[in-house]
Amino acid sequence: MIRTASLAALVALVSGACGQTVQSDWAGDEQRCGAVDTQPEIGIDACTRIIESGLFKIDVLAITHNNRGYAYNKKGQFDRALVDLDQAIRLSPNDYKAFTNRGNTYYSTGQFDRAIADYNQAIELNPDNAKVFYNRGKVYFEKGQIDRAIAEYDEAIRLDPEFGFSFNNRGYAYNSKGQFGRALVDLDQAITLNPELAEGYANRGFTYENLGRLEESLRDYQRAYDLGIRDQILIDRLEELSTP
Repeated sequence: MIRTASLAALVALVSGACGQTVQSDWAGDEQRCGAVDTQPEIGIDACTRIIESGLFKIDVLAITHNNRGYAYNKKGQFDRALVDLDQAIRLSPNDYKAFTNRGNTYYSTGQFDRAIADYNQAIELNPDNAKVFYNRGKVYFEKGQIDRAIAEYDEAIRLDPEFGFSFNNRGYAYNSKGQFGRALVDLDQAITLNPELAEGYANRGFTYENLGRLEESLRDYQRAYDLGIRDQILIDRLEELSTP
């Protein structure tokens, strides 16, 4: 069984200077700092120049630390990410995005209880954000609390029924409980919403295999492989099911 490890709620908060008058080069740095999702290295450099300039107000600095923390997380530099996200929260303690990003960083470093605490705070500040429930579900799953994880995915789906990863992860959780009929319904929906979701095909292939539908299982495993998954378990299942 393969579940996406992506952390879908790492939110880079793009913002202008909140009414400040800035020179054109600073305006360009603000834009680059807000583009850390696509260009993290350039974004980090731009965010650093803003932070070190001494020219910007607290609200902009909070956004900047959040964005730089996001970029460090994306690069796997988790210690640096935590320093920035701690500062973003100190500067703007009601910003759910900073709590979400710090929770994601704690998740990435296996600090699950701290991740849950930050997700709880993010949800208190913004109870309508589906991706925070999705991420909290991932943590509960890693802690072995499968039913609690499913409840989190239920809420994520209620809030955003178009987010395919929630269906994929709930289907994965149902697979882990041996509830393959329920898993199949969710994984069908995950793939309908995102036809290029490799993990969805891998998980549905596992479901089909356990339902005895081996031709469909082989087809889905092959599709997952074609979409880039190189997990050894998947390769082994492909070889075994392909053997006459």
